[in-house]
Amino acid sequence: MKYLIVPVLTLAAFTATAEAGSKSGVSEGYKLVGDMQFSSFCRAVLNDDLMLLKHSVARKVGSVASSRKDVLRKLISEDGMTCGGTGLVEFAKQRDATEVHAYLVQQS
Repeated sequence: MKYLIVPVLTLAAFTATAEAGSKSGVSEGYKLVGDMQFSSFCRAVLNDDLMLLKHSVARKVGSVASSRKDVLRKLISEDGMTCGGTGLVEFAKQRDATEVHAYLVQQS
């Protein structure tokens, strides 16, 4: 009987963790499509999460550009990445992501 209870409790714990993780994050009404390797930038704007944005920029050093500043410069350029069909800075402005928008404007 002891051997059966432990796996069931472990499974219940993983299920609860997965459900809790899926509810935090992106605002309702948005579906992330396209290159999911860059979805964290749009998610940072949707949640006005400056720390997530900075972390995402740091993770792209080496694959997009050689420094954080260059990564950010490429992402916010006119032909850089888009969220919802608009550039990252404009998307932040539309979504009233004040912290993220202020940071992007300051860095550009």
